[in-house]
Amino acid sequence: MPETPALWAPLPWDTEFFGFRVGRVQGPHLTESEMAVIDDECRRAGTRLLYFLSPGDDDASAETAQRWGFRLVDVRVTLERAVTRVPEAPESRVVIRGHLGSDLDALRAIARNSFTDSRYYHDPGFSRERCDALYEEWITRDCAGRAEKVLVAETPLGISGFLTCHHQAGTADGRIGLVGVAEAARGSGVGRALIRAAQAWFEGAGAKRVLVTTQGRNTGAQRSYQRAGFVTEATGIWFHKWFD
Repeated sequence: MPETPALWAPLPWDTEFFGFRVGRVQGPHLTESEMAVIDDECRRAGTRLLYFLSPGDDDASAETAQRWGFRLVDVRVTLERAVTRVPEAPESRVVIRGHLGSDLDALRAIARNSFTDSRYYHDPGFSRERCDALYEEWITRDCAGRAEKVLVAETPLGISGFLTCHHQAGTADGRIGLVGVAEAARGSGVGRALIRAAQAWFEGAGAKRVLVTTQGRNTGAQRSYQRAGFVTEATGIWFHKWFD
């Protein structure tokens, strides 16, 4: 007899970072009977926090999650764009290059203040300081090799932004990960220049499509991607459940 797939899984990195057991519901859908099993197993395993990502159009799963004590923390918007040749960039004061080891402190400082629309900041179970530290660690790991490419934007203000690119050789899809812009440089074209440079990098890497996710509350990011030719591919709803 084949084994029944696990309904949830522990998340070792999140557990290590936050200092308590974190898990995630495995599938995109959730029924009452599944949640009864998950709840029991999580409690017996000492799980403190459980994530669940539901499709945006699955009302039944969303209702089940909320009946079992999950809190809606974010609407995830995934956008996509076919990879095509990027026309030459117009004259700009923004210079895009690959990251250097000496950039890390500046990139961490930008990361501390760039992701306050994310689900972690909108969950009262996390402190602002811990959320800031999460994204500092995230960009540190991307620069250490988790991302295939980290692009850095320089302006007359200095290092003003970054974008991380993820693409496994031989696969069709690439993904934009973190995009951060220094507060003093926002509205000056840094984000637009980074997205443009990322498209060119994905073309050179052989990707056929680029995906990016952002938050439903982050309309500024959505508009930036839409102006760059991205269209909505899917929506999802992030839920968090804290155990007593």
